[in-house]
Amino acid sequence: MRTLAFLAVIFLILPLLVFAGGQFGLLKGRPPAEPGLREGKLKPPSRTSNSVSSQAEQWPEGEFASEYATIEPLRFTQDSALAMNRLRDVLAGWP
Repeated sequence: MRTLAFLAVIFLILPLLVFAGGQFGLLKGRPPAEPGLREGKLKPPSRTSNSVSSQAEQWPEGEFASEYATIEPLRFTQDSALAMNRLRDVLAGWP
């Protein structure tokens, strides 16, 4: 009987609590404090391993994670309007 009660808590009550918390906004993240450009450049990469920037090398070495965060910018050979439309189409097709 104890096992059944434990399973009920794990598989019924806990998911309902998580769902209710999501509905009331308890699982909502916070937007970044300063989105956009800073000093005419993108924000510096953070020290987390999933942060990359095509402008990472423009920030002082050691101050930010500029060494491992560098990624090549997207390149295009077409007119910029055509390239933007193609990028929009590709992103619209992603799940």
